[in-house]
Amino acid sequence: MKRLLILPIAGLLLMAAQKSSVPGVAAYVGKYPFDKVRGITFLRHPRVRAAVLTHAPKPVQPWVFGNVTASPIGQRGGQILSGACEPHNCGSHNWTVVIGAGQKAAICHFDAEQAGRAQWFMHQKLVIETDDVCPSAEGMLPPLIASRLQG
Repeated sequence: MKRLLILPIAGLLLMAAQKSSVPGVAAYVGKYPFDKVRGITFLRHPRVRAAVLTHAPKPVQPWVFGNVTASPIGQRGGQILSGACEPHNCGSHNWTVVIGAGQKAAICHFDAEQAGRAQWFMHQKLVIETDDVCPSAEGMLPPLIASRLQG
């Protein structure tokens, strides 16, 4: 009987230990998306992965998770930004993952052959289009997106 109680408790402790080993997304600032922090890349981080799956339209998701050219991850205010692009086609096809307060996030996608404008998505719905490409880590967010990502 004692053994039956110990196994579930041990499993819960193991799950808690694994969860606490996941770094906060701010730990990636200054690193590239493929750099590991505690053995996890930025795009494999549970919060980032959930943000992309929740907010990026389905056709955009393979680009975000794929083999990309990327710049270092940055922080602007309370938001974490990770910009990347299609190798050898950065000016025409790029995207940015923005992690905001709590579970808030937004995805920017720019494809010169499709819309020719940066498209910002939340919950897989187009929120706003801007006339420029998606920002890198140093770039400015559209005010509407910045305000929706606040706490």
